[in-house]
Amino acid sequence: ISDMGFQMSSLGSLKDGKVVFANASTNKAIRLKGTDELKGYCLLTTSFDGSLATMAKHTSIRTVCMNTLAMATRGQGKAARVSHRSIFDADKIKREMGIYAETFEQFEHDVFQLSETKITSSSVEHFFKELFAEKAVTIDKKSLSIIPSSTVKKIVSLAANGKGQNMTSAKGTLWGLVNGVTEYYDHNAKARSDDHRAFSSQFGQGDTIKNKAFRIALEMAA
Repeated sequence: ISDMGFQMSSLGSLKDGKVVFANASTNKAIRLKGTDELKGYCLLTTSFDGSLATMAKHTSIRTVCMNTLAMATRGQGKAARVSHRSIFDADKIKREMGIYAETFEQFEHDVFQLSETKITSSSVEHFFKELFAEKAVTIDKKSLSIIPSSTVKKIVSLAANGKGQNMTSAKGTLWGLVNGVTEYYDHNAKARSDDHRAFSSQFGQGDTIKNKAFRIALEMAA
């Protein structure tokens, strides 16, 4: 970590200690309009129960709300993984993670693009239909208002009224819509415990849906 110029920030565990993780600050930040800021981190994790490979991936944390999002390249999340059946090769991990500068630059460009792209009722409808394809959003054709499932309804509410959503970068933009999703899966999604929600948001279904939301938003902004 120190070889890459990163600085250890926090350590923790999930699933009763079966999964351990460390967050290292990359000392880089993205600053959008106003005071909206994202800080870059490298998330390192491994498991003692075999549920996760040893893994390193670049992530971002939005300062105002502590929402997390994988620092992807054009919406495609990338992580360096080593199976527990393999011999750990630290140099290989370093090489795979060494393209951070390029990844950060592209992610920064993508986030700025989302923050500049305004949304409409029809684009919001399209976003949720793509995000939850198996649970298509129903539309009242008279008013064109969304009649959502409870999950979609909560995300729409967070996109409009969640932490930091009154900022210029988020209000009425695709970036705000994405943050409605990240805030839901990081802090509000139903789960057996906060521990289970945290595991899902970083390594499970929550992480998958957040990355999908980011990718869909980028396709809409193109």
